[in-house]
Amino acid sequence: MKEFFTYHRNIIMKSAILIGILLGIYLFFAYIFVYVAPFIVAWVLATSIEPIVQILHKKIKIPRGLSAFICIILMLFLIGSVGSTVVTRIIRQAQDLYQSIPAQEQHFLQVIERWEIKIADFYFELPKQVQLALRDHLAQLADHLPTLVGVGVRKGSVHVVGAIPSILIFVIATLIATFFFSKDRHLIHQSIYKQIPLRWMERLCVIRTDILAAVMGYIKAQLILMCIVAVICIVGLAILQYPYALFVGVCIAAFDALPIFGSGAILLPWAIWSLFIGEIPYAVGLVAMYGTVIIMRQLLEPKILGEQIGVYPLVTLMSIYIGLKVFGVF
Repeated sequence: MKEFFTYHRNIIMKSAILIGILLGIYLFFAYIFVYVAPFIVAWVLATSIEPIVQILHKKIKIPRGLSAFICIILMLFLIGSVGSTVVTRIIRQAQDLYQSIPAQEQHFLQVIERWEIKIADFYFELPKQVQLALRDHLAQLADHLPTLVGVGVRKGSVHVVGAIPSILIFVIATLIATFFFSKDRHLIHQSIYKQIPLRWMERLCVIRTDILAAVMGYIKAQLILMCIVAVICIVGLAILQYPYALFVGVCIAAFDALPIFGSGAILLPWAIWSLFIGEIPYAVGLVAMYGTVIIMRQLLEPKILGEQIGVYPLVTLMSIYIGLKVFGVF
């Protein structure tokens, strides 16, 4: 046993360090992240505006504190402009949707009426005992549904209202921290360097470089997968002669990148509704499109992720599967 540990000492040490890092990351996000989130966001924002701060400070000779303040104001203006444009467009589309509600409502009622007739015919063909049992269950559901919905709405409203002060405090703390991270960037770096031994600092720089490369590789891999999904959806919707194939295909690709939802959150309900209203070829086409997206993602994701972050595809596939089993979907 001693010879085994001596021979595999480097592998055991690296494995122990890797396990320790993963455990530390898990504990950090599980218990610490909520308390330092505004400062992490502030550091990211300060890093993103650093090139402009450098230009204002070194080339235009504006004091660094004032340069940081100007960049934060410009960033807020940019976010506000883009946000207002998006909100304006959403409101405009909401108005168009509101104007189309009567036609949509008429179509929906026609579909419901057809299904009411079918359900009524099926119901009256059932034995009397089954009819009575169904009637009792539906009556109980009708009695409890308003209470359940009311409680859910009240709780949701309380959570939304209660979250407003926290969000406001988060934004203020983030903006103030961004200013100080940007203004005193060099002082903060020097203070950190003084606290860490040079040998450790060299290793940390290597780790930081590797982590940044892995993160950028992951983002690049997701963008490649999004493009593939977008092409599949656009081509599929064009074959189905859907008039908004380009726009909806891009939206489905963006939705597919979300870890919880995926493209099925749009395609499957759409297929079910198409089946419900009798458009069977359309429903089959949407299900086929979803199946193609799933198959292509499962085939390409390990390979693309492995190439972009420098990990063998089989190891990537094992990591995805084991992580799904250990931590669940979320």
